[in-house]
Amino acid sequence: MTQTTTPVSPVSIFPPSELPERSQEMPAHVTDEEWEDVEFLGVGSFGHVRLLRNIETEELLAVKEVKCKSTSSEELYEAIIHSQISHENVIKLFFWKKHNDTLFMYMEYASGGSLGDLKSPLAEEDALLYFEQLRKGVDFLHSRGVIHRDLKPHNILLTEDRVIKIADLGLCSLYIWKDAEIYL
Repeated sequence: MTQTTTPVSPVSIFPPSELPERSQEMPAHVTDEEWEDVEFLGVGSFGHVRLLRNIETEELLAVKEVKCKSTSSEELYEAIIHSQISHENVIKLFFWKKHNDTLFMYMEYASGGSLGDLKSPLAEEDALLYFEQLRKGVDFLHSRGVIHRDLKPHNILLTEDRVIKIADLGLCSLYIWKDAEIYL
């Protein structure tokens, strides 16, 4: 059974001394010269997403860019939480970096669009398939103490193989940290 604590801020959850061991720098094998802008994918409340293609391998990445005002862990919260999560039904964050006043998050590209982009009702078979995958992704997040807090059709992406990918953890919160429940 977990103990209950009073409300906390992201900064107190992730003070600089406890930030996960994860480089904010782009890995050495990935350079800006190797990637080209393909298209603008979308804009949200806090940033925008672009599609990048590797010039040699044709690999595709989505990069989310968010403007930051400082270097506090509060502004890096989404990247910090997302970097600790790996599940087949949650969009994969490969790496992140902060450069000047912008946070860059390099993520898996889900080429099937979002559920919010669908123009016609889903067939019952598809709806059941998607709902089960969504349930698995949300269950995984909750098992890690994370609440998404912005789950909507436009934040549920699809791969070309019809695999659901939960995206945009920008408003997520932790409700369990170090075995203690946190009031939200």
